[in-house]
Amino acid sequence: MPPLPTTSPALLLPIFRRVRKDRSAASSPCICIHCFAAIKILTAQNDMFKIIDMKNDYTRTLPDTWKPMSRVFTALGDEHRQRMLLLFEKGERLNVGQIAEVSTLSRSTVSHHLKILREAEILCSEKIGKEVWYWINCPYLEEVMGNVVEYVRAIR
Repeated sequence: MPPLPTTSPALLLPIFRRVRKDRSAASSPCICIHCFAAIKILTAQNDMFKIIDMKNDYTRTLPDTWKPMSRVFTALGDEHRQRMLLLFEKGERLNVGQIAEVSTLSRSTVSHHLKILREAEILCSEKIGKEVWYWINCPYLEEVMGNVVEYVRAIR
């Protein structure tokens, strides 16, 4: 790989954007290599560049402890599901009808969202008679969110 360009990151960004838009880096491989090297330049202070070598161990797969967290974040990525979660009071159990009654969504749509929350283990459920009752799986959420907090504290 050629040496890192001795120009400022601000001058390299337009070249990088052009190569990314074009997606045909084969026509100018030298520029492409310089652009990827420029990605590593994150800050410039007093004309000195700080090179950051990023961890790339997790670019293809998540660690096992993060997979549940990924499911939780994916499930909570929908605003309707977030609002449903906020309906629950401490120790409360709700059924589909009760949630649909206060929601702008139809009963079948509420059922679909509850299924996603249950599959992500955010909610627990129990069928009593004809109704399925849901409640927040607090211990599980504490564990998953604890992993996030531990990670943030570790990189601080």
